[in-house]
Amino acid sequence: MTKQLDREQAIRNYRLVYEQLTPPSAESLLGTHRGMIIGRKLHRFISRPSLFLTRLGGWWGKQFETTDQGINIVQRRGRWRTTLPMLLEECPSLLDGKPSLVIVYPPASPWPWPWLIDELRRVDDATCLGLTVFTPLKLVTFAFALDRVASSPL
Repeated sequence: MTKQLDREQAIRNYRLVYEQLTPPSAESLLGTHRGMIIGRKLHRFISRPSLFLTRLGGWWGKQFETTDQGINIVQRRGRWRTTLPMLLEECPSLLDGKPSLVIVYPPASPWPWPWLIDELRRVDDATCLGLTVFTPLKLVTFAFALDRVASSPL
């Protein structure tokens, strides 16, 4: 995580930090991004088994191949894999109504992904803050950071 997004502030107040940020452009996301679950200790502890239950266990990050699609990267049993394709859309945030770059999971995705979106806001040139939202209740289920990396582990 970058210096501009103070780690402690992000962990305790990620929702307030998120509301102050602006969305990244889809073009700026091209490439590979290392993911990190953020939030309070309990939140981070619960996130690991939750990701396994939702077929995203071993989540490492995301790779954006084009300006409108990407894929998640996981590491399982020492092997790198891609899973759970995603689409990028620019639309108002479900959380604050401000412009946001949103990751949508196609309807054919395994449960519960068709009912989840990831809203992204730009922290700096290399980092985005993301909030995973359960759309029927507009409830934040995970907070994460995406940091650009030079190369993919694939």
